[in-house]
Amino acid sequence: MEHRKDIRKVNPLDFPYDLYQRYHLATQIIQRLDGVFGNGAPILEVGGNPGILQTFLPEKTPIIVNSPPHIAGDIIPADGCHLPFKDRSFRGVVMLDVLEHVPEDNRSALLREIDRVSSSWLVVGGPFGNESVGEAEAILAGFHRQLTGTAHTYLEEHQRFGLPDYAITLETLKSLGYATMEIPNGLLCRWMLMLGINFFLQKDPSDPELVRQVNHFVNLHLAPTDNREPAYRHVIVAVRQPMPEGLRQQLRALESTDSGIPDDAVSSWEGATAALQALMAGKIRQRDEKIRDLEGQIKILEEFRDQVQQSLAYRIYRRWKDMWKRG
Repeated sequence: MEHRKDIRKVNPLDFPYDLYQRYHLATQIIQRLDGVFGNGAPILEVGGNPGILQTFLPEKTPIIVNSPPHIAGDIIPADGCHLPFKDRSFRGVVMLDVLEHVPEDNRSALLREIDRVSSSWLVVGGPFGNESVGEAEAILAGFHRQLTGTAHTYLEEHQRFGLPDYAITLETLKSLGYATMEIPNGLLCRWMLMLGINFFLQKDPSDPELVRQVNHFVNLHLAPTDNREPAYRHVIVAVRQPMPEGLRQQLRALESTDSGIPDDAVSSWEGATAALQALMAGKIRQRDEKIRDLEGQIKILEEFRDQVQQSLAYRIYRRWKDMWKRG
């Protein structure tokens, strides 16, 4: 219970970028769904972290289930394929970045089970298998291993189970009687860079306030414009047919436009990376015994940035920007 109290004191903008962007979008979606379908029964989140969705939606008090060892706070221990609830117990179910952590053979059963307990809607988001996302995860996994000497637990699990197939996921939801639409989430080249910077900062955990400040700045200024292609994840909104046209328009409006986006988002992040490098260099000069190690980390960070710029996701982004300018 204490964990829940602590996390509820956290400003959502201070959450890690990858968490904030998915929960911020999910919150906006839920608010629009509640405007159409009402909010009588509770919300269920499957596979969630303790307290995060409650922090974004404190007045809605969603119920969270997860399987061991991911049990903390008020999380109910349960297998997502065998939920301990009656049919239609919840007005809707949220499941973010979960399918990729489930063996492929169990994914359809998981979708059918969350359908069983939902009365109106599902919000299912996460990375789906395609060349750009696969390359982005491989770059990040290699960067993490080079920086820390260890594998990244979640990225390693993605590779072991394989990313979900979007077409199969959509087909399963439609077979259950849902009308669907998707919203992109997490501009892929930014997602790679920001997670890499986060890995870099977490390598030296002596300054959590710096990590918080970086997260806060990025979430405040960049995350709201990240709902666009090429995206790391896609959030599928599924409602029992038919989907009201007004709701569809409200959800479509959540997609980011190019208005107010820097001409070259990655160049702007190069500037942010350089600033972090300078800051870290200032810190290491105060600790002579760590100079060699941390300067080596900065070199690794620079190499990671170069990999991002050479990635397919960045090339797609630049082509999209050039087409938008000509249009």
